[in-house]
Amino acid sequence: MATPAITDFILYTVTPLTDTDYSFNWTELVKYVTDGTFDFTIKSLTTTGILSVGTNATISGNLGVTGDTTITGSLDVSGGIIASGLNVMQEIYTTTLSSPQTSVVIPSLDGDVDIEYELTIRTLNAYNGTTSLYLSFNGAPGGTLYGYQSLQSEGTTSYAAHHAAGDSVQLVYMAALNHFGTSKMIMYSKTMATHFPRTGFIESVNGLDEDAVDLWHYGFTWKEFATNITSIYITSNQANAIAAGTVITLKARR
Repeated sequence: MATPAITDFILYTVTPLTDTDYSFNWTELVKYVTDGTFDFTIKSLTTTGILSVGTNATISGNLGVTGDTTITGSLDVSGGIIASGLNVMQEIYTTTLSSPQTSVVIPSLDGDVDIEYELTIRTLNAYNGTTSLYLSFNGAPGGTLYGYQSLQSEGTTSYAAHHAAGDSVQLVYMAALNHFGTSKMIMYSKTMATHFPRTGFIESVNGLDEDAVDLWHYGFTWKEFATNITSIYITSNQANAIAAGTVITLKARR
């Protein structure tokens, strides 16, 4: 019997369909009643065996896989991807400011679970003067548990500076109104044993245009051994200096 060519296929089951419903991989069922070449959409999918998809797949819910996965087409998942051992950086937060702000808070984090964070910010200085943005965890800048070493290149001049027992870490520096600031921060977020602080790196580019670009590098520590990271604060030293249109994104290793 020839396999019919069908461009739309909907399979209704009383219970969720898994690979154990059939002696073969369930996607073979789709191939059996179709020509096997069209794109298909799945609301949600959980499989404990091998998943092999030779066409494009769109999944509007979550994708949960504990076995091997091979997709030779494209995969579009609007929900979360849940897979043991996946271990990739996934975007967990993003915002574009609609108005100038003095601070931005990224809430509902779990640094012990996420293990590693990658924070990026693209902003403009909305204050008529020098502005710095600072990074802190679980609250606004405070205390003396932050330290960082900076290497700065401005024009033809380079210099280093050390900052100890601070209340935060400098994330972005902007020298004047409408100067841009772009930074990327990568840090290990898991709580470790005593005498092993959380550490990270920051790279920052700031300036006005192609004739005025400065490069800053930071290595930092947060000497808080026992407290899990539950939020990230980005705070300006000037009121409403984080301009409208600023884009802030956070990724976690999951």
